[in-house]
Parts: sequence; structure tokens; C-alpha cells
Amino acid sequence: MKRMISTAIAGTLLTAGFALADETHFTPGIESLSISQMTPQVQVTVRNTANSPDPADRVLRMVSNDPVVTVRGQFFCNSYSANTQGESRARRAQVLFGITTPHNNGNGYELMPIGIWGESDAVEYNGARTGENFDIDAVMDLPDSWDSEALVTLFFNPVKTVEDHLEDFTSNGAGSAADFLRQDDVFEVEIPVSMTAWCQYDGRWYPGVRQQTVTVAIFYQGDPDITDGAGVVNAVGDVAAPVPNRARTTTSATGTEGGPPTRTSRPARTTEETPPRRVNPQR
Repeated sequence: MKRMISTAIAGTLLTAGFALADETHFTPGIESLSISQMTPQVQVTVRNTANSPDPADRVLRMVSNDPVVTVRGQFFCNSYSANTQGESRARRAQVLFGITTPHNNGNGYELMPIGIWGESDAVEYNGARTGENFDIDAVMDLPDSWDSEALVTLFFNPVKTVEDHLEDFTSNGAGSAADFLRQDDVFEVEIPVSMTAWCQYDGRWYPGVRQQTVTVAIFYQGDPDITDGAGVVNAVGDVAAPVPNRARTTTSATGTEGGPPTRTSRPARTTEETPPRRVNPQR
């Protein structure tokens, strides 16, 4: 399920940037949390699925499956002397997409949902040990479309990223919308990943967070049928849309037929940008 927040909240979170990325935040119950391996880059594909060759009628869709980020590592809980009320035990690990940090709630600690917009399933441990290994495949649940008229916005939306680059392209006088939409391109976005682990001691929970980033390469497959002309005049007052040179059908937004275009060099318009983020409250 795609999670959304209001544009006002999203705008506030955007100003924070990624100052908290690539950092470690431990509470007293956490001794260490290390990542031995993490997927460095994933990719998605966006293309125009509209039947019309008019740029104004474009229907951009993410046509690839949601990418998967694998995170492996281990965490250890702080040990306490035998005369205390039990030892600290490893209890949970989970991957969160976005930025979070622990805070004291008066009865232990919890994670503040500063900008979390996705998560993996939580791995639960039985508390038999003070340390555990984790090996988590986290699906990056991404929206396959974007509505510019919507009252809410998503923290990270590949289609919106392409639309934003299209707007920049035309507003900077680099060419028309058709010029942009006809070309293959790729845009890279850095996404913060928060690896979280939880220890339990004396009935209280203590989380730790290690934050790194993964690169999302958004491949846009150019549409050669797109044209600047709105239509051709067949008769006085009669305007008809030109017929595309090839048959165009609407494709599945989560299918596998949208492989990335072949690249032999870095595209001229490839830039890095800061994606928006959305809140996913912790329990």
C-alpha cells in the first residue's frame, strides 16, 4: 500500500535534506550495529504508456517491478552485571526507508518518524542471545504514477522525478516537451536507508539506527512517436491526431517488460536530486 502525507508536511521535511544520512544513533541498550553488505544501487524504468503522440496527453508510468535492497550485518546488546534484573537481549531488526532517530519516551526508547516512507517486514528474535545476525530483503514500495493535481504527495516517486526534470528542461529553454520525451535518459536519486535493531532490558526496549544511502537509477525510455504538432488538419475546422509510427498499448505498471535502455555513456541531463520523504509512524 502506498503511503502519503500532506504537501505541507512534505515541504517541511524536504528542508531537512539528508544531513542525518550515513550516521549511527544508539540508545543505552545497544552496544553495536554493523552493516556488512548493502545493495549499493537499484533501478526502475519509467516510460510513456499513452496512445496519443501529444506530449500534453502523456501518461508516464513506472513499468518495472519494485526494487529490492538487501541489508546484511549484525548487532549486539550491552551486557550488564548478573545482579541486575536480567540481561539485555536481542529482539528485533528492520530496514526503514528514510531517516529516523531514537528518543526517550519515559519508558524506554522509540523511533521518531522524521521521514520514514517505507519498511521491510520486521525480523523478530526470541531473546535467547545478546547479539544476532540479520539478512533482510527490503522491497522499496514505490508508486507507479503521479497526479499533479493531487492534494497529497509521496516522499519518493520515480514518475514525479521524471516530470520534474521535464519541467526543468523546458523552463530552462533546453527544448520542447516533445524533445525531452523522445530521448532515453537516466536520473539518479540518493535514498537514505535506516537499518534498525532493538534490544530489550528490564521490560524496556532500546533501538539503534545505522543510516546509509542507496542510489536509485530511474531509467526513462524515450518515446519516438511524441511530436510537437497537436494534430494535422484534414479539412476546414477538422483536426485529427496523427497516427503513431508504431502501435502503442498501455503496459502493466509493475511488469517486467520495461527493462532499462542500453547506455554506453553517461546522459547529459543526469543529475542528483533530493527526493521527498513521508512519515510512517513506529509502534
